[in-house]
Parts: sequence; C-alpha cells; structure tokens
Amino acid sequence: MDRNDATRALTKKIGEENATRGLAAKEPYHTDAQAYDIVYLLKQVMEKAVSPAIPKLAQERTAIRDA
Repeated sequence: MDRNDATRALTKKIGEENATRGLAAKEPYHTDAQAYDIVYLLKQVMEKAVSPAIPKLAQERTAIRDA
C-alpha cells in the first residue's frame, strides 16, 4: 500500500478508522474490498429483484437468487 502519496494517505486513513472501531488491521486487505463489492452487488440484485408486487418471502428469495 505504498504505491504513491494517494495510496499512502488512504492506507493511513483506513488504519485510523480501523483503530477507532477497535480493529487491529492497520492496512486494507484485498478480501476487505471483495467483501465490500459482494455486499453492494447483493444490494443491487435485491433492489432489482424484490418489489412490492412480490409480497411473499419465499418468492422474494427466489427472485433474488434468480437475479
């Protein structure tokens, strides 16, 4: 995480934010970014697949899976 001034600043910011949250990690890790992306991809799928027209949980789960 020492590529340039921007990455050093971001790494420092992440380390500081992690410390305020009680996390030991001082640098970002690739799985952190992957988990973040996965959560937001799931969010997009759910927003697209689930609508008021599908009121039942089982149907919503199927719609999310299929999306």
